Amino acid sequence: MPQTGTIVTYTHLHEPLPGFEAQAPFYIAVVKLGNGAKILTQIVDSPDGSVKTGAKVRATVRRARVDGDSGQIVYGYKFTVV
Repeated sequence: MPQTGTIVTYTHLHEPLPGFEAQAPFYIAVVKLGNGAKILTQIVDSPDGSVKTGAKVRATVRRARVDGDSGQIVYGYKFTVV
């Protein structure tokens, strides 16, 4: 999959779902990748004013969560505005 794309739409979450409380507030966006695929993803490491429709983004690997029982760290792709 392409590592770059464009924000199609987004929202700024202040009341996250259970399990994401430590990350609030944060952005969730629909990103259209270079091959035309659209994905739902978290936008990270981007100033508030830079997250907007049409902004160019790039994939980055970030910690998604830590398993409470085993302590295993789970990583995943998120996107940042470039």
